[in-house]
Amino acid sequence: MRIVVALLAPALLAAQSPDSLFRIGKFDDAGVPAEPRFSKNKTDADAAYWVGRALFSLGKESDAGDWFEKCVKLQPNSAPYHFWLGQATGREAQKANKLRQPFLAKKVQHEFEKAVDLDPKYIDARDGLVGFYSQAPGFMGGSIEKAKQQAGEISKLSPY
Repeated sequence: MRIVVALLAPALLAAQSPDSLFRIGKFDDAGVPAEPRFSKNKTDADAAYWVGRALFSLGKESDAGDWFEKCVKLQPNSAPYHFWLGQATGREAQKANKLRQPFLAKKVQHEFEKAVDLDPKYIDARDGLVGFYSQAPGFMGGSIEKAKQQAGEISKLSPY
């Protein structure tokens, strides 16, 4: 019986959606069904997104950013794709050297702002801007006033 389960496990994993794998904490496996899907169809932004999310969850922000870049190129009007590109770039910026950080910070700001422009009710993107504006120095686009403004917009959208 154990042999049968061991042989079927990869097939069962591939049959699950990436979203369901994320919900049960199988980040490493979540990109597995999406990668072959993207290989077969290079215009499948959803597959690229799930590969990016899996890599991001595993701490591979730079690689995840490459996949989110593909998503944004395939669907430039998707707020979640811009948001996740901003998230990956932000994590990468935290680990980058001091010379590279300002360039990455501008990209983070741009991606979060683009996500909010595309979907003003997207709370995660607004929350990303709160974090960015409150942490970045002024010369990199940070502003406590802008952070407060975004926090105010979030409280209008959700009392929680």
